[in-house]
Amino acid sequence: MFRKVFSHSLLFILANQASAIASIFVLPILTPFLTRFDYGVLGVTMAYVGALVAFKELGLMLIIVNSYFKQPTRFKFIWRWLHGVISMWAVLFALLLGGVVWLAMKNQIPQTILIVTLLVALPYLLFNTTSSIGFRYFQLRKKPLPIVTVALLSTTTIVTINIYTIAHLKMGYLGWFISTAAANCVSFLFYGYHLYIKDNIRPILKLRWRKLKRLLRVSLFTVAGSYTTYLVDTSDRVLMTFFRIDLQEIGLYNVGYTFGNSFSVLQNSIGYVLGPMLLERFAKKSAAAETQVKILIYQWQLFSLTVAFVLSLWLKELYTLLFRNAEFDQAYPLGIIILMSYSTIPMMVGAVQKLYFLEKTGRILWITLGAGGVNVLLNLIFLPLWGVQGAAITTLIALLYMGFAGYFIKSIKAEIVEKYRPLRWLLLTVVLTLLAYGARDFVVVSKSILTLIIVAVALAAFSKLKKMFSAVE
Repeated sequence: MFRKVFSHSLLFILANQASAIASIFVLPILTPFLTRFDYGVLGVTMAYVGALVAFKELGLMLIIVNSYFKQPTRFKFIWRWLHGVISMWAVLFALLLGGVVWLAMKNQIPQTILIVTLLVALPYLLFNTTSSIGFRYFQLRKKPLPIVTVALLSTTTIVTINIYTIAHLKMGYLGWFISTAAANCVSFLFYGYHLYIKDNIRPILKLRWRKLKRLLRVSLFTVAGSYTTYLVDTSDRVLMTFFRIDLQEIGLYNVGYTFGNSFSVLQNSIGYVLGPMLLERFAKKSAAAETQVKILIYQWQLFSLTVAFVLSLWLKELYTLLFRNAEFDQAYPLGIIILMSYSTIPMMVGAVQKLYFLEKTGRILWITLGAGGVNVLLNLIFLPLWGVQGAAITTLIALLYMGFAGYFIKSIKAEIVEKYRPLRWLLLTVVLTLLAYGARDFVVVSKSILTLIIVAVALAAFSKLKKMFSAVE
């Protein structure tokens, strides 16, 4: 089962934030022509975008996904109507987003602020709604080939334009914005053809206020949940600007996020594939199905910790190989803390996935807003004291809270049938994080031995979980 999840996830990775993945492979080519300032501009701009992006679909993607399972005979009509609603909202959203980017960055990049604003805002107006719904359409139908196709096209677009604009034309940060907008256009053209022409899922531009209000009472809670992603992942860069931390230091912090972002993409991609499988089991309403859900979460958590630890252990060598610029040499200790932080995502999914199925989304706010609040509060304390190092530690603490708090909150715990042993997983996560950070400068031989030990233990545990899953089937 998990082999199927992982293999499908590799396909969905290509479609989910393809630019983040593609950027790693071209780093040796691009980084000689990039500076901390370029990374700082990108990080701060996208932090302000992140402040609004949770509102881009008003949480209605939850209704779109659930309708596929709950109303299989008429989901296309529901999708068409919600597509129209989101498209109309996109006009206001793009104007608001453009205004925020303009005001936030006009002093830092006065000569290019207009083109950056347009490159950021226009894709949300013209492309993103169609691409999001198209991606979900093929994901829920378990047809990865179209997703792979559009991912390859988009990734090729990103890589080609980045190399041309950054390495050849030496346009710096502007090349990233150009390539991302172009990739969004490619994705729109592909999904638009399939949705609008082949499958006749065209938007209906009609609001139907009474029904929309009822749906928004459910969906807007997920906006608050999605907003936590911003509060935890990128709000720190906005706070850094308020504390007047130098843009060069923010750029170094953004470099430290390189592998953390990519690992987050991997986690989200596994979640995209695993989510429908968990929903199918919850729908069975049986003890055996609940046990299978727990085992799947355990397998995912084990895989996450193993990958995060091994990557963190070798992060110094990876940065030396990929970042051909001495400006970025000090980023890898930050990267270790950030990378290990994202290993907690599977346990969070284990705590909240059933609540999404039951549409009891309000309860999830205890986790999501709590983690966001922890992140903001600790950043207000740590940033003036320790700068970007304090932001990395804050990210770890906030994601540990988000991963494990649900198992101790009464209203959430009431829906969790199986015992997930959260304290054991929490302790293991902390120990591995400290071990990876402490061993970051070990010699290659010591790192190799430690890697073999961790991987061997993980494989043995994974094999045991696989047998447990087969016994329940």
